[in-house]
Amino acid sequence: MPSIDYSAVKTLVTLDRALGILGWRPNQDDGYEWRGYCPKHALPNDHSKSFWCRPKAGWWYCHVCKRGGSVIDLYMMVHGFTVREAAIELCARAGLTVPYIARRTARRLIREQEEDM
Repeated sequence: MPSIDYSAVKTLVTLDRALGILGWRPNQDDGYEWRGYCPKHALPNDHSKSFWCRPKAGWWYCHVCKRGGSVIDLYMMVHGFTVREAAIELCARAGLTVPYIARRTARRLIREQEEDM
């Protein structure tokens, strides 16, 4: 099974694009931060602002779920996917080809991470 380049997925599928795929719209947008209902536990007509994100920075946080992270973390939380499933589904929904890492590159990255430990 080829390794997915998760960094590339996060670059290709921006947070605002993923939120659009989920049908999420902010209740408040100041141009830098967006706030609104959580795509996991609230309904679209909910006017709460428990979920907030910084699309340009690529991260989000929900004060009710007590979770946050990247675009892949968001898709995992909302749909209950594994990290691999979330990356593949995000790319598919965005109409993109899944970015894979060559096997040799993946092995080298794993070795480098083990050496850093």
